[in-house]
Formats: sequence, C-alpha cells, structure tokens
Amino acid sequence: MALYLILGGILPVIPFGISWALPALGFRYATLASVALVLITLALFGSLGTRYTGLSKARGAMEQVGTGLLALSGSYVSGLILAHFLPSTLLP
Repeated sequence: MALYLILGGILPVIPFGISWALPALGFRYATLASVALVLITLALFGSLGTRYTGLSKARGAMEQVGTGLLALSGSYVSGLILAHFLPSTLLP
C-alpha cells in the first residue's frame, strides 16, 4: 500500500518537472502526459492486482482505471470550484 501511495504521488509530477526543465514542451503537454501516465499506471497496477482478487487482467485494469478517472474528475471539479472562490491573484 505504501508503494502505491508513493508512486501515485510522484508519477503525476514527473511530466511537470520535465516541462519545467524544457520550457518548449509547455504546460499542456505536461498535463496530458501526467494524465496518460497515471492511467497507464492504474491499468498496470489493476492487472497486477488480479493475482490476489481472481478477476481477469482486463477487468482488474478497467476497474482501477474507472475508479481512478472518477477520483481524477472529482479532484478537477473540486479545483475548479476552489479557483472560483479563491482567485489565483489572492494566493501568495
């Protein structure tokens, strides 16, 4: 579980670090690469987790990707709502 949390926290940040080092790539690339990297990782962990759950590899991967997309969507909407009430001009 700790490995999932560590990888889950570090992997989405990697494309942003690369785009910071190579500014020509831009924020849009980093965002799309981050989402793709997270979805690929979720599918990989979902298929590996079927060893313990007894599900087929495809179903395990799809369940992980599906729940990950729900969490990603919820985080995005929460950020939009928070940005509405707390404009970036008020941040330090």
